[in-house]
Amino acid sequence: MSEAPGIEAPNPASVMTVADLARELRVLRIYCGRPSVRDIAERADQHAFKSLPRSTAHDVLSGKRGLPRMSALMALLRALGEENIGPWQDAWRRAELHKQGLFDRPGASVSHSAARKPALAGSTRIRVVNVQRGAALIEALPVEDVVGQLVDMPASDAARRLDGVTAVRAVEVLTEMDDKVAGDILGEMQRTTATSALTTMPPPAAAELLLRIKHDHRTGILSQLPADAAPVIFAEMSDWITVLSQSGVAPDKAVQFLANMPIEDAVAFFSREAATAPRWLAVAPPTLAGRVVTAVKPEQAAAWLNNIPGTAFAAIVDDRHPATIRPILPHLRQAAVRVHQALGEERLARLLEGVSPEEAQGWLGHLRGRLSSEAFIQIRRAVHKRP
Repeated sequence: MSEAPGIEAPNPASVMTVADLARELRVLRIYCGRPSVRDIAERADQHAFKSLPRSTAHDVLSGKRGLPRMSALMALLRALGEENIGPWQDAWRRAELHKQGLFDRPGASVSHSAARKPALAGSTRIRVVNVQRGAALIEALPVEDVVGQLVDMPASDAARRLDGVTAVRAVEVLTEMDDKVAGDILGEMQRTTATSALTTMPPPAAAELLLRIKHDHRTGILSQLPADAAPVIFAEMSDWITVLSQSGVAPDKAVQFLANMPIEDAVAFFSREAATAPRWLAVAPPTLAGRVVTAVKPEQAAAWLNNIPGTAFAAIVDDRHPATIRPILPHLRQAAVRVHQALGEERLARLLEGVSPEEAQGWLGHLRGRLSSEAFIQIRRAVHKRP
């Protein structure tokens, strides 16, 4: 930190409230030559302390958004060149106690130096000890101390240590970090521990962190998420359809997510992904696929059904009541032979029994000469059968 001549140095020991903390940080900024908020954010990124968006830096310095996260405070201090962070950690704790109305509780007046010793003693331990011991320290140390240490470590190293703690503790730590840093660390964690953390934290926080994870890491994590967990997280995203369609998750896993969502959401997904919908429908549970194709316009449903394997087509028809499929039939007439191949005589005859005589004649015209005489006669008898 470069000193500014004639200006009194900041005094973190004077901090008692959130406003005090913001005031001393502004003094620190002046003491360092008054760098712009843009410069502060760039320094944080340049030195790889952690991402510090300009808006976050501004909020920390103004104090208008309340007490900042410890991780944001640490990033700001390092960007300003402050090396003696212990007094600032103590200042943050006093501001937190004051904010919670706990500063005057019995025993809260312990000396600053005594309160600081555990944090300073553990200030480098998580990084230098082995992974197992590091995980034990994460469980034992105050959350703010853990955050302050992990944000200064490579994401992969922090992740390996978080892999060894309980999901509840991992969530406590991750949710106190800047979202970008937490997303980087979460993306480096083992898939099982990352998914446990995501399903433990509140859905809005899980959604935000999932969006922060690099695409290739996100694919692995989504592939591990329980089928009923992802929809809860997707519900917190403004454009979950794009996230899911571009996630790289195997279609059979993706449709498991869709099967656990409200049918209107599933229909919205297939409608938005109309060009690739057949590959999703081909592996979807028949009940989901059937509900989707009978909820969209018949011509759209016909286009999809005409481009999925016959076995999947037949499964959908078997799952739905014939009356729900019949509106789609006029748009499938040009593909009559393929429909017959997919369904067979009995299924096709059952569908055609309830159509109008004109529609039935149209189908018979398309099938004439393309089926065996026996099959054609069977279908003709069925479609002419009337109650």
